[in-house]
Amino acid sequence: MSRSTDVVLYQRINEVKDKERSKAVQDVMYNLILFSFGKLGLSLAGPEQLKGVVNLGSTDLNMLTKGIHSMEALDLVRNHLKGLLGQMPDNELGMQTSAVKLSKLQGAQVYAASMMFGYFLRRVDKRFQLEKSMGTLEYKPQTREDTIEMLENLFKSAENIEEAPNPDVADDVESKRRPTLREYVESFDQATMMETASVMSMEGVMLLQEYTTELYGDLNVLQRQMAEAVGNVESPEAFMDKMKEVIQEDEVETLIMTFADQRRLVLEAVAFGTFLRDSEDYIDEKTPVPLFTPAPKPPMPPQGGSGGGTGLLE
Repeated sequence: MSRSTDVVLYQRINEVKDKERSKAVQDVMYNLILFSFGKLGLSLAGPEQLKGVVNLGSTDLNMLTKGIHSMEALDLVRNHLKGLLGQMPDNELGMQTSAVKLSKLQGAQVYAASMMFGYFLRRVDKRFQLEKSMGTLEYKPQTREDTIEMLENLFKSAENIEEAPNPDVADDVESKRRPTLREYVESFDQATMMETASVMSMEGVMLLQEYTTELYGDLNVLQRQMAEAVGNVESPEAFMDKMKEVIQEDEVETLIMTFADQRRLVLEAVAFGTFLRDSEDYIDEKTPVPLFTPAPKPPMPPQGGSGGGTGLLE
């Protein structure tokens, strides 16, 4: 056997080993995620439930929110939920009885976006909590009015300290000086936003893709199905109108879901992404050698616009 043939053979062996290692890491990550849900007494929705008329049953949403996220992060979860589902019924009865019809493609896209949001949220919240514990967080005023308000509070604080210590005033000034988690994220430049919004490992990327496919089906097939049903249209508005029409006529695979079930799925997906990030941290801490394949960095968008305009906080 020639030396060149030996090299090719060894390369092939290493490629097979790398794939086996990567698949094993994905399996460990998935089981860690299931374990995290299990500790909370929660079970994930299955593909057999996401067909036709969806009925996921009742779930303690406190477990999917307060049981997972910090209070600062919960504010962003609420914004994410509102941004995806729009105006929801204002009472639980309405949530349980009001239903919408959507394509499976839309359901898959919302679920995937929510998993990515959960992953991003865990990354930035850990960073935020660390900086807060170290005392390095600083409120950065964005407007002239903010600056004036901050200076007035500082002057008031100084006057009160000279007259008599007032813990309440000092605490008030301190709270105004520190940014909220949302303000902290909105202060990111484009490079920081893109970096924190990206999954760090290829194993994580593959797990998210495979799990979404398991629940909803092949996204490429669903996208092709939608494109063929809609056909050629002249504008985004015409596309949206035609898409609504083909969904109502069942020309594509569809789901009928109550607002309560949509909310449950979004919160579940956010939790899944959050636990995915936790699983990466856990494996990194417990293994003496790196097991993850670094995911390629996403291309930077064209310059212009703030980091907060990525849609992650909308």
